[in-house]
Amino acid sequence: MTTTITMLARKGGVGKTTLTASLAGDLARRDARVLCIDLDGQASLSRFFFGSEFVERLNPQATAAAIVSDYGSEPDEVIHQTPIKNISIVPSCDTLDKLATPAIPPDVMTIRRMVASVANQYDVILIDTPPNTNVATTLSGIVAADFILSPVAADAFGCQSIISVQRAVAEAVRYQPEIKILGYVLNQLQHNGVNDAYVKMVRQLHGMQVFETEIPLAVAYREAMASRLPISQYKPKLKPAKLIAALVDEINERIEAPSTRKKVA
Repeated sequence: MTTTITMLARKGGVGKTTLTASLAGDLARRDARVLCIDLDGQASLSRFFFGSEFVERLNPQATAAAIVSDYGSEPDEVIHQTPIKNISIVPSCDTLDKLATPAIPPDVMTIRRMVASVANQYDVILIDTPPNTNVATTLSGIVAADFILSPVAADAFGCQSIISVQRAVAEAVRYQPEIKILGYVLNQLQHNGVNDAYVKMVRQLHGMQVFETEIPLAVAYREAMASRLPISQYKPKLKPAKLIAALVDEINERIEAPSTRKKVA
């Protein structure tokens, strides 16, 4: 059974794309077949795997824009194998920026249908969304998910972003009632007096919805992204890679807890 997780954040700069790539890398290291879908017009995840030159050359019909707009492209036209074993991606392109409108898309189920059509080929599907919970592309990405995972910054804006995530999921449930919020990850965390106070606040307000595993702001993640390798492939023995592995373990536990669903890897 394939598990689809959509990465969702109202605030930009919280490390959503880096976290997506890191999770994909650890899952691939465990021999899970991973498909990433990049719905962010900035195409950061796509550029990470392939470089900017490749992304700039892409025909929109070979990208996620073809799915969102229902151009009629077949899955094998939009899915590209990355240089990382076990990781494929539906890349983004500039056209997606034009589709990220505040309006509800004419057909909110396009991504979900595409996911269903390839589900038997993958163990995990990770969907990276724009840093905006109120646009059509994000709504389509949420509706396609089984679970929502949201990275949160330990600051005032990060705390407020959780409310936006909850509202966006509540909107999407109208179209797909089975969606569940998997939890909130304290990401790019720096421990100091102010941040620690916000961490405490987030944990008090949202309790068990906040993952126990915290992902720090570490140079190793940036080095890995600059090398175009997920941290688990870049330096698997470093603490940052082990923390991503711990987060994947915790994700598995959460997915298995309410039912007998297959774990992600």
